[in-house]
Amino acid sequence: MKANLLPKLLLSPSALLVLVCVYGYIMFTVGLSFTTSTMLPNAEWAGTANYERLLGLENWSVSLHNLAVFAGLYIAIAMVLGLTLAILIDQKIRAEGVLRSIFLYPMALSLIVTGTAWKWLLDPGVGIEHTMRSLGWSSFAFDWIKDGDMAIYCVVIAAVWQTSGFVMAMFLAGLRGVDGEQISAARVDGARTWQIYTRIVIPQLGPVFVSAFVILAHMAIKSYDLVIALTNGGPGRSTWLPSVFMYQYTFTRNEMAVGAASSVLMLVAVGIVVVPTCCARCGVPNMAEQALRHRTPGAHAARLLLYAVLAVLALVFLMPVYVMVVNSLKPLEEIRNGHLMALPVAWTLAPWHSAWSTAQIGVQPTGLKPYFINSFLLVVPGVVLSTLIGAVNGYILTQFRIRGAHLLFAAMLFSVFIPFQIVLIPMAKTLGMLGIAGTVTGLVFVNVVYGIGFTTLFFRNYYAAFPQELVRSARMDGAGFFGVLWRILLPNSTPIIVVTVIWQFTNIWNEFLFGASFSDYSSFPITVALNNLVNSSTGVKEYNVHFAGAFIAALPTLVVYLVSGKYFVRGLMAGSVKG
Repeated sequence: MKANLLPKLLLSPSALLVLVCVYGYIMFTVGLSFTTSTMLPNAEWAGTANYERLLGLENWSVSLHNLAVFAGLYIAIAMVLGLTLAILIDQKIRAEGVLRSIFLYPMALSLIVTGTAWKWLLDPGVGIEHTMRSLGWSSFAFDWIKDGDMAIYCVVIAAVWQTSGFVMAMFLAGLRGVDGEQISAARVDGARTWQIYTRIVIPQLGPVFVSAFVILAHMAIKSYDLVIALTNGGPGRSTWLPSVFMYQYTFTRNEMAVGAASSVLMLVAVGIVVVPTCCARCGVPNMAEQALRHRTPGAHAARLLLYAVLAVLALVFLMPVYVMVVNSLKPLEEIRNGHLMALPVAWTLAPWHSAWSTAQIGVQPTGLKPYFINSFLLVVPGVVLSTLIGAVNGYILTQFRIRGAHLLFAAMLFSVFIPFQIVLIPMAKTLGMLGIAGTVTGLVFVNVVYGIGFTTLFFRNYYAAFPQELVRSARMDGAGFFGVLWRILLPNSTPIIVVTVIWQFTNIWNEFLFGASFSDYSSFPITVALNNLVNSSTGVKEYNVHFAGAFIAALPTLVVYLVSGKYFVRGLMAGSVKG
């Protein structure tokens, strides 16, 4: 009993935070949805009136229709494209690591950066339409982003570009875990490559399909950042999703109870998608030997076609970053008179200087510099604290028998999937009560709280497979709780620490919803500042400054990914983040 006292004490803060800040806040918001709350919360009972009103609102119906279109296309296209990329890369190609990194790097970018890049790419005045017409195709038209009937498909395009590489990595891990003996037997029987994939390989990827579907579906339901950056919900309400509806009704239209009701329905939708899978606990198969290496007559021509297709797809994935860089180095007139794909004629760093130090973000021409610093002040303690907490939690959940530990882990696991809109109202009240509302400290607190689920998941799964002989040997030598942790587990945890740090750094740096909800002008993170810069309604649209600002905002996560991203990919493909 005494041996478990310290682990229980150390696990208690995480359990309390999850209990209060996830499930307690969910219950608060559920209760709020049955009140008459408008600008401020109140306890006046309204029964089901808010849900009845919500279901009768045209804005809600439009949001649900848009979500059905967006989610259906996004999930289907991302899964098909991800699987296709995985199969192509699985053909024992050269430069696999480079191509895999190209397809996966968009996940390192914030959705605000992605939305900014695609906003100008899809803008008919400066983007793809203008470029094609500048090249002589005068009748070319691609103005979907300005068309209320087509704008939702622009959101699909940007979302697929952002996440299909991640889906590719999941499927590639699954492909490399297929039984090679079955494939060899099929080869002996004369099966062709396409038959092996359709009859043997793909049918064995069921758990990967389920995992990919759950991840994409919950991302679709929670989507907010990308819509705000790309279309701001327009034209009109044509790209409103339930997440946008909730934010608008809660914080703009002062109909808090209706907004709370909408977030409850979002949670129900996520629960329907996620809970069965969490119970089944399907995982991604581990890596195995690559087996599809058979060459047939005509293989050389097929290989040329394979590399050509991969090259084209790689260029598509690289295009937004290329556009951001080259146009951030052009004078504004050159962008207007030329096209986005052309290299600069008159190279200039003035847009970068403006974006960094003089661009109008709020009331003062401060540029992005102070907000860039805010994000570093947010991300460093956020990553360190959430990683340490996750390591301790993973250690306790795997090395000690504590009653209810499995239930607690399940609660933490589900918390990573909740739509964060459902905790915005009670968290805002909590930050105010603690006196850290509108501060970087408040943002650190929020990101650590909602990062615990992820970091605990990573370390728990890693330590569950850790050689127990080393732990038992250390204990026989007299190592106590912290001795085992500091001398045995953490020194041998470099792979999962790297995975966790990259994941948390990327998530916290790129986070927008919490920054938009809980910060003020002095504490904006870089994503909020960039969105304010790009969507400013005053002055001339300085595309070159916007591109420079987008790249500045993306630079830290890109650097982290380029320097250590291969370790993240290895961890993903080795099953480190399965669960």
